[in-house]
Amino acid sequence: MSETPRVGAFAIVPSNDLPAAIPFWERLGFARTGGDDNYIIMTGWGCGVHLTQAGSGPWRVPEENNPFGVFIVRRTLTPSPR
Repeated sequence: MSETPRVGAFAIVPSNDLPAAIPFWERLGFARTGGDDNYIIMTGWGCGVHLTQAGSGPWRVPEENNPFGVFIVRRTLTPSPR
């Protein structure tokens, strides 16, 4: 019997302060697994999130109202790593 191919998606989340975003995701149990100075790949909980340094103009995240969000669904009931 062949293995079912794994298909998935991940969020690309812009940040005005990329270095400050990394510890936030680490506190949630994610670890940096790739990327470069302006694009960070974090994995954890069986999924991934990609963080990118926001630019200026329309790509800048508004300080007063951040329109971006990430919804994480965990399929198991085991406690997450702390």
